[in-house]
Amino acid sequence: MTIASTGLRFQRWWDIPAAILLFAAIITASIRLAATNWTEDLIVVQYVAVLGLFAGLALGQSSFSRKVVLFFATAYGLFVIGWQLGSLMDEGILWSERMLSVAGRLGASILQLAQRKPVNDPLLFLTVMAVIFWILSVHAGYSLTRHGNVWQAALPIGLAMFIVHIHDPYWPYRAWFLATYIFFALLLLARMTYLHSHALWKQSQTRLPPYLGLDLIRTTLLVTAILVLLAWTVPAMASSVPLAERAWNRLSRPWTVARGRMTNAFASLRASVGLVYDYYGDTLPLGRGNNLTDDIILTVNTPPFPDTVRRFYWRARVYDHYEDGLWTSNFNESQVLSPQNFDLPLPEVEEGRWSSTLTVTPWVPLTTLFVIPQPEWVSRTVFAEMHSNPDGTVDLAALHARDNVQAGEIYQVRASISAVTENELRIAPTAYPDWVTERYLQLPDTITDRTRNLARSIAASHDNSYDKTVAVINYLRNNIRYSDSVPTPPLDQDPVDWVLFDLKQGFCNYYATSAIVLLREMGIPARWAVGYAQGEYDAGSGNYVVRQREAHSWPEVYFPEYGWIEFEPTVSQPTLLRPEGEPLAEEQQQDLTNLFNPDGSPALNQGDDILRGEELSETVELGEDETTTLTPITTGLIALVAVGLIGFSLFAWRIRRPSLRRPIPQMIESGFKRFGFNPPKIVLNWSRSSSVPPIAHAYNEINKGLSRLGMKPSSGNTPAERAQAIGALLPSVAAPAENLVQEYQRATYGSLDAADVEAARIDARTIRNRSWLARLNRLLSRFQEK
Repeated sequence: MTIASTGLRFQRWWDIPAAILLFAAIITASIRLAATNWTEDLIVVQYVAVLGLFAGLALGQSSFSRKVVLFFATAYGLFVIGWQLGSLMDEGILWSERMLSVAGRLGASILQLAQRKPVNDPLLFLTVMAVIFWILSVHAGYSLTRHGNVWQAALPIGLAMFIVHIHDPYWPYRAWFLATYIFFALLLLARMTYLHSHALWKQSQTRLPPYLGLDLIRTTLLVTAILVLLAWTVPAMASSVPLAERAWNRLSRPWTVARGRMTNAFASLRASVGLVYDYYGDTLPLGRGNNLTDDIILTVNTPPFPDTVRRFYWRARVYDHYEDGLWTSNFNESQVLSPQNFDLPLPEVEEGRWSSTLTVTPWVPLTTLFVIPQPEWVSRTVFAEMHSNPDGTVDLAALHARDNVQAGEIYQVRASISAVTENELRIAPTAYPDWVTERYLQLPDTITDRTRNLARSIAASHDNSYDKTVAVINYLRNNIRYSDSVPTPPLDQDPVDWVLFDLKQGFCNYYATSAIVLLREMGIPARWAVGYAQGEYDAGSGNYVVRQREAHSWPEVYFPEYGWIEFEPTVSQPTLLRPEGEPLAEEQQQDLTNLFNPDGSPALNQGDDILRGEELSETVELGEDETTTLTPITTGLIALVAVGLIGFSLFAWRIRRPSLRRPIPQMIESGFKRFGFNPPKIVLNWSRSSSVPPIAHAYNEINKGLSRLGMKPSSGNTPAERAQAIGALLPSVAAPAENLVQEYQRATYGSLDAADVEAARIDARTIRNRSWLARLNRLLSRFQEK
């Protein structure tokens, strides 16, 4: 149905039930964002969305032009968003200082982003979300009341909500936010359809049956509920069609890859290992921590293993390049592997490993498969991310399922599991392949001297890679306190240096990264692995139950002949113990005697306390993380702004509602007189102007235009003569003036409803703009050569 074709083009569509439904839909979308818990203070976005809706409804109901509406929306948006962001700071800080601080923090974040560095300040994310929801809310309210267009009002917000859900789809109950939003949106669509039809029926004087509105409400509720339930069954039906599912997976893969490349902008979010289950991108920041829950992510059934296998790690991906708190996976090749043709030339490692097949059952949808290092075969067709080595082997980073593995499905993994002993690792050779040293000894330029000195002091008393690695692990477990979240790292300090010497606390990402940096400084190749820790063993089912709280990262160290070996520096996880193995031969024992002085005392240096596992004397007392809550004063300010917006809406409506019998300017004039004051001239002029019908306001532009052009109209001139006069002086307004006079005469000699007020306003605006331009040209012509 085209509104313009029905004569209702300039009608406003203010309707309280429709406004309430749109309010409910926007609140649902903003709550869905807050439910992600990506960072603190996301409730600010909810306040911004609500205030934006109020402003949009008022601006849509007003008679302002689009340019004026855009100006008001921008001005109010700058005020509301700035006020909300500033309210997150200490109440004792002056507002001028708050605004300067907000601007400075945003400027620093944008500079970091331009330099391709991770942005650790969450203010950038809050600002982006607040701006997006302000624009969407204002646009929704404006579209609803100005045009009565439900699609323009609801579709952009629904799309934003869907994008949020794509990034946070892993808790099943959160899908009901989408269902709730769809429910409100369909009710709003039904309501506005009824209002459009009702206006047409009224215009055509169609007789309406009683209780039509009530019957429509009942039918709408029933149909909406059926449609929402039907929509919820579509994914299940689509998953039963493999061709459609594969097509969707292929279409969505570029989007998932792009998501992995956006980590720099929002590195401040509470996103650590395990937050994104379906895809691990090319980059992954250390993050600030994660909310750990008991939600089950997957269960793994394992066959019996020998006693030498002490710990399982469910690996998703490995990263090789570290810089400025950001890990990057520089594996630039991809190969499709099927279960029937899983030909992947991995480096041959025969010593100290055990091959077996495990069965994995995910409880959430997966794209990246969780496997045991080192995978040899999986039962799904996968995209293998890898890098080809000069010796003909490949270095594997991750396995991504071509067709998503849905919750409740299973897949099998055959893997080569390490069962190496301590003594075997002690005597492992150090002749690393070139591809290992080129890729896994990289260190950034930001590594500090005290970090390098610490690595040297730890390694000084050991002559083999294994004991050096264990010394690093023990140092971290004994000197770094575990915390599931950390403050925002300093912008001018290397995160590893900050954790090792200043903060002295962190979670798995910081433990593992610190270990890798120290090991690489010693010349020991190491890399970062992410996924899940072992979980709890259920003896009844024979399964390992892996929960979200087991999200984990750890270092893997390369030993020639034995491959990549896992180590556990994070103190929240049990110590990773390996069997000692066969005693070393006499010549092997001789290599270890250098650890002692001739008198038999340990040959320890200034790193004695480190090697004994004693904690350093310097400690850093850290208080609880400061959180900012909305105080009663802030709540009062919100209420004050809401009241102000309501007052603004009354002004913007230009007193359209019949319930307000007198215009506001006349009420202000009466208020002055009631208290015995003479109203100011500006109030009197405003009051008189407000009593003039809109069509008369528009017609008066002809008189003003004549005055601007230097011809004051005579009281004896008729409207038609005045239109001819201004047309003679300025031919470009002849047609608008003639049309305006016709509308004025229809209203004067017929009825106000007979005139097209909006068309008259457009003609008046044309006359005003062109007459001012002509006057300006006349003024400028005095200074031009003849």
